[in-house]
Amino acid sequence: VGWKGLINDPFMDDTFQIEEGLKIGRKLLLDVANMGLPASTEALDPISPQYLQDLIAWS
Repeated sequence: VGWKGLINDPFMDDTFQIEEGLKIGRKLLLDVANMGLPASTEALDPISPQYLQDLIAWS
């Protein structure tokens, strides 16, 4: 029910382009890190944290 999130459906059109979602999410987290801000997340699946963990301060 509802939108599945940036990683799973980055264009909010049910195309589920996960590879593109990971690229966009990683760029967003990198921009946040470059501002000197920490980022946190709730890991909801076992796959995406492997691509993002180096940019997460705590989970």
